[in-house]
Amino acid sequence: MLLISGCTLYFIKPRRHFYDCYYYPFAGMDEEALRGLNPISDPQLQRRALQYFEQLKSLESGWKLCAEAFVNGSYHGNDHVKFFCLQVIEHYLKTGYNLAILDDHQNIKSFIARCLQLQGSEGTQDRSFIRNKIAQIISLAFVHDYPHRWPSFFTDLLQTVSPNHHSIDIYLRVLLAIDSDVVDREIVHTPEEFQRNTLIKDAMREQAVGQLAGTWYEILTTYETSNPEVVCMCLDVIGKFISWIDINLIANDKFVTVLLNFMTLTLIRESACDCITDILNKGMDPIVKTKLVESFTNVLEERGILSPVEDEEGDFLAKLSKLVNAIGVNLILAWQKLLKTEDKENTEATLQALESKVPLMFRFLSDEDDDVSGAVAQFSQEYIALLKQMKPLSQKQRENMEMSTISCNPGCCDISELIDMPVWNTCGALSEIGDGPHCFGIHKSFDSDQIEIGAFNNIHDFEVSNHSNHNCSHQTHCCLSSTANDLQYHSGLFEKKKWYFSSPVNMTIDNNSNITVNKSTETNMNNDSGTGLVYEDLLSVKSAVPETSSEYTLPETEWKKQIKDLKRQLHDKQCELEDKNRRFSDYILRLEKKLAEKDRDISNLKDTIVTLEEYEELPKCGVRSSHALDGFQHLWEKFKPHSKQSSERYFGRVSSGTDGAKKCEKNTKRVVVQPISKEKTWKSITKNVGLLYIVIKKMTYDESYDFEHEGEEEAMFQEYRKQLKTIFNNLAALDAQLIIVTVHNILTQTLPNWERMDQLETELAISLLYQLGEALPATQGQHFSGDLTKASVLQEMMRLLITSRVSCQGHMSVMLQFFETVVRYDKFFSVEPQHIPDVLMAFTDERGFRHRSAQVRSRASYLFSRFVKGVRSHIHNYVEEILQRIQDLLVLNTPDNGYQHLLSSDDQLFLYETAGSLIVCSNLPSEKKQTLMKNLLSPIATKFESLLTKLVAESNQEKQLAYAQSINTATALASRVSKGFSSQQTMQVCGCVDTFTDLLRLFLQAVNVPIHRQLIHTGVRQYLHRMVVCMEKEILPFVPVVLENLLKQPDARELHDFLPLMNQMIMKFKSAISPFLQEVFMPLVSTIYQVLTTPTDELDQVTANDKKMLQRSYYLFICTIVCNDVLDVLKNQDMQNLNQVLITFIQGAVDIPDPQSQKMCFNILRKLVDSWGGNDGMAGFVDFMYKSIIPACLMAPMKPSFDLNDGQTSLALGECSNCLREIYGKRGDEMIQYLLSEYLPTLQLSQQQTEEFCQVLKADSKLFRTYFKNFFMKAKS
Repeated sequence: MLLISGCTLYFIKPRRHFYDCYYYPFAGMDEEALRGLNPISDPQLQRRALQYFEQLKSLESGWKLCAEAFVNGSYHGNDHVKFFCLQVIEHYLKTGYNLAILDDHQNIKSFIARCLQLQGSEGTQDRSFIRNKIAQIISLAFVHDYPHRWPSFFTDLLQTVSPNHHSIDIYLRVLLAIDSDVVDREIVHTPEEFQRNTLIKDAMREQAVGQLAGTWYEILTTYETSNPEVVCMCLDVIGKFISWIDINLIANDKFVTVLLNFMTLTLIRESACDCITDILNKGMDPIVKTKLVESFTNVLEERGILSPVEDEEGDFLAKLSKLVNAIGVNLILAWQKLLKTEDKENTEATLQALESKVPLMFRFLSDEDDDVSGAVAQFSQEYIALLKQMKPLSQKQRENMEMSTISCNPGCCDISELIDMPVWNTCGALSEIGDGPHCFGIHKSFDSDQIEIGAFNNIHDFEVSNHSNHNCSHQTHCCLSSTANDLQYHSGLFEKKKWYFSSPVNMTIDNNSNITVNKSTETNMNNDSGTGLVYEDLLSVKSAVPETSSEYTLPETEWKKQIKDLKRQLHDKQCELEDKNRRFSDYILRLEKKLAEKDRDISNLKDTIVTLEEYEELPKCGVRSSHALDGFQHLWEKFKPHSKQSSERYFGRVSSGTDGAKKCEKNTKRVVVQPISKEKTWKSITKNVGLLYIVIKKMTYDESYDFEHEGEEEAMFQEYRKQLKTIFNNLAALDAQLIIVTVHNILTQTLPNWERMDQLETELAISLLYQLGEALPATQGQHFSGDLTKASVLQEMMRLLITSRVSCQGHMSVMLQFFETVVRYDKFFSVEPQHIPDVLMAFTDERGFRHRSAQVRSRASYLFSRFVKGVRSHIHNYVEEILQRIQDLLVLNTPDNGYQHLLSSDDQLFLYETAGSLIVCSNLPSEKKQTLMKNLLSPIATKFESLLTKLVAESNQEKQLAYAQSINTATALASRVSKGFSSQQTMQVCGCVDTFTDLLRLFLQAVNVPIHRQLIHTGVRQYLHRMVVCMEKEILPFVPVVLENLLKQPDARELHDFLPLMNQMIMKFKSAISPFLQEVFMPLVSTIYQVLTTPTDELDQVTANDKKMLQRSYYLFICTIVCNDVLDVLKNQDMQNLNQVLITFIQGAVDIPDPQSQKMCFNILRKLVDSWGGNDGMAGFVDFMYKSIIPACLMAPMKPSFDLNDGQTSLALGECSNCLREIYGKRGDEMIQYLLSEYLPTLQLSQQQTEEFCQVLKADSKLFRTYFKNFFMKAKS
């Protein structure tokens, strides 16, 4: 046994009286019924077992029988029977134990003691789910008895704990069950339960928590090596309880030392990590919270726990990420609380503590494992929200947000490449020469060995403009002008920083001394990307990676030798441009001077050199990252290795021994690189990379993502990507310009080079462009402008998306994102409509409707309809060509077509709608529109007749269903075509009425087919609804045909579906439909009530629901009649029939327990009172008001089913009070006199209540509505 004495846990023998088991009268269990508990038993036995279970639950002594059966050992090993017994006991504890007598209370205590003894003994413990159920039962008894009936619960519980892990296990399970019943906030509790739980926690804090904490420490230290599973469960208990107990019981040297030790033990560290997270999440004063978080973080960092090794296990990293998330979120919460106070010192201290944790967030957010990354997403979101409150941002905060070390060199690496080319480090050293920043480009021709270098001062004074060349989509020209007035648009992009060209260039000078920089035509075939300008700050992380120099660095004399070589090459080679040569000579002179003056710069240059083997192992942020050295052979100088440990990288691509190899070897370059540890590399990367870069990197799909068959893992990544997009949008709200520039850089690097890049990175680039639509706030105004001088960056990116022909990439992810993007930014094509044909072709060829992926074809069908709607005013000249290109896709899908269709029937709905819209909205004459519409619909008509014939003749049920579905699809396609008509371009204006009425006559033939009647009728009704919208009175002769067939075989669901069509016709044609409606009204109403009164099986919920919906539809039908000036339909009915109809309104208002139907009935009665309740109203209606409507208004609210607290019922009550007010408005004092003298006295109201009711009725309607509700609430209380 475990007892607490101070902080010491020791074992004693149990007291005899608590173990003494109460033996219940045992008459034996029904063994035959218990055999039915086996899952493989006979169904009849299983039903008998269920009946026996219900019998035992209802018997007063049933739980006692089960308790004895459980503890006496008769069913040892039979888990089914044991669980059965525990369920019966559980039912008793939940339903009858609160009223138990003292003996039953003692019996439960004895049963619990016996269970604890059995579960703690060797050889008698049960399986996990049985132990959990036992713990749950003990917890149920606990919440009923503690602290009043069983104040010694925890003392007794601790006395039953034996010195073995089985006993400890059940003890911890009981504590977890108590947490679930008393503390767990995810479980909804009633106010009474909440009050009970508060009382229990208060008593536990005072009486038991200290003892429990002592046992936890003893368990942790006793079983840390012998039974890690028990230790993990104990840590789980601590994590659950810490939220409401004294923090000092756990956050002390004794416990923290143990927890930190556990963080190094593989089997326990994940649970320890969760426990620390729970400790940090405990609510407390913000100053105390900050100190607690800082103390834990400092200790964890000192022990290196928050800096895990590169190949650390993913599950543990996810736990660490969750811990870092808790650290950040709690510091932000503490800062927010302190911000509301005047404690500036602690507020600033908390903010500094938070800022120091941001690198941790970056490290885990950028982890390749999405579970690890996603666990810290909340921290990143909350941090961005904090930055929004702190504008302007500090330099450190801006660095945290920006991609401060991302290279923008197209053709060098993938857009997600983290380690860039060492050549730019050399450029960085060279650019230090002179007074101002410089820009230079290098081109080394393998054919002529000619080197051309240009360097310019004060690059920030120049303007750069890009001109698209349609003949060579990858070529870019950069024109640099010294005119100061041309800087307005690009001034925001140029600061006084160091800039570099991103690819080899040629430079020329015109007569006006303007310098033109063109991409060199002599570049290596593997490097044909565009030319751009690159910040020095955006250069490679690699330059920042080394922290110390190595013995293998290149001596300064070697660099001077290289400079001499450059001089020799300059004088030896004939150069056509003398200006360039002079510039190059000056550049070399400045370089010599710089090397002589600044040894520090040379030292820094040395530190950029690493060994090739180590360089190959440097972490890449993208799983498809190319090597930074690839494609830049011509930029490297030849160095000799100074050590056997050095490595050489050769760039020859021709097999050795050939003439080509010798020529290639002449131009082959190699580089010596020096070692550096991966740990230092990673620290440098995570220190410098900003949040935006991490988010963009993590958005990239993994190579293992299965686009064709998306499963659970793919769905999880999509959810994770949504989190990242949320962070991206928040960053855009914080700094929109940063987002725009970043996405622009990525697109200009990726789209021109899509043929050589991985499709997943291409998808990411387009996805970022798409995401800008959500990220950029609407307050920024119009993104697209017709004035080219004001064209936005977004417009430039959209132009690049189309002209780059990235839509030819073909991968389904790229195609889907391409189509989504062009549809989102359809307003771009209003500004630059010349790009519309390219997009239309993409939709209609193998990139869209004919793509190999069904998912792409389907989505393209929907997006095409949206695209056409957005640009319809610019595609008049392409209508006939589009229809011709999609003609083969419009063939109706039927079972006997004989080939696989590219588009499904659902996809064809969008295509038919688009085709109809194209025809209707075109500039073609009405005769041409009519011809095109007939050509569009004639295949449907031809197929429909054939399908109808085959359906009637077919006997195979599966084929019958297939034909019926095709018939339904045919009517649906024709319906979608009609959606192209509008109030301006009507069916009559376009001359298409005859085409659609002919089709309607054909469709109506199907309503008499008895096979799959409901499916076919649904399609025909849908078409009729559309014709009511598009046609005028031409539709009226066709409705009786449908109604006649409907009345022959009435069905609740079909009637419910047909009545909305009648309502639609009434609202459109009003009095014009009155003669027809008068004729069919009573047959229709009679049929409805015939169906409603037909007896049905009480267990048939489907039919019951259909009748309920039909009843609502009937009252809505009457509402439509009385509200649309066609009351003559009712007025001209036979008086007997009219009385029957009026009675249905009274029944619906009073007897039907459906608030929606009651509301409509009172609304109908109010409208009838308004029309017929005056002196010139319908004969006999006034008498109906007094004898039926007024009693109904006062009887309905008194019904038990009329719940005055329900929202829908309150609306019905409001209509009821309005009805009474309407009667008073029509009859005045006559009604008041009737209420005072005749009706209200029959309700046994006092004279005062009667007079008060009538007085308020005459007052304001709003006042009466309030009084009316209170009147009935008092009456029903």
